[in-house]
Amino acid sequence: TFHASAIETRAGAVLFAGRSGSGKSSLIAALIERGYAMLADDVAGVVLNASDRPEVLAAFPATRLWADAVHALGWKDRTRGRVHETMEKYLVPVERFCTSPRVVRAVCILASHDRDGIEVEPLRASAAFQRMWDITSRRVFLGGLGQRPAHVRTVVAMAKRAPVARVVRPAHPFRLDALADRIAELLAGEADLPAGEACRPGPSAPIFSHGG
Repeated sequence: TFHASAIETRAGAVLFAGRSGSGKSSLIAALIERGYAMLADDVAGVVLNASDRPEVLAAFPATRLWADAVHALGWKDRTRGRVHETMEKYLVPVERFCTSPRVVRAVCILASHDRDGIEVEPLRASAAFQRMWDITSRRVFLGGLGQRPAHVRTVVAMAKRAPVARVVRPAHPFRLDALADRIAELLAGEADLPAGEACRPGPSAPIFSHGG
């Protein structure tokens, strides 16, 4: 499992990974508003299929959003109570939800900076492996559960078979619509690409480039 949310596209699953507070859930909600279906929120399970391609498993059709995100999205009427009585975070059911596993098409590592503008930095396989390893959920338990070798194989497959990019946004203010629009632009050329056939982009190529 990874600290990541995921959506379904016609070319496969796109994961949005990052540490707590990076905007994974808010971004997924904004992309749902733009017509995409959710696969997972906050934590995504990934397995290798019979062809050794990484697939994202469908999770639960709901997301958890902080009050400011609920307000920004106009989703107040959709909430189903607080996640915890001491937190301004709400459970929100999701109608657009994919119920079947989808091959990983791309991974966006979310981060923030103190500058203006949204930056997209494609990562080579070695850097992609390290980033995916860093955002592994409950990594400390892999050895005790005997899952470390299997997880390494999964991370290697993801780094090799799918483009991975670091997407950096301004920390303050968090312009959710601008980030969602930028991601939607990156996804715009995906409709005609076959699932799971991603090629590794060069350092200056668009994140979802099919050439290379």
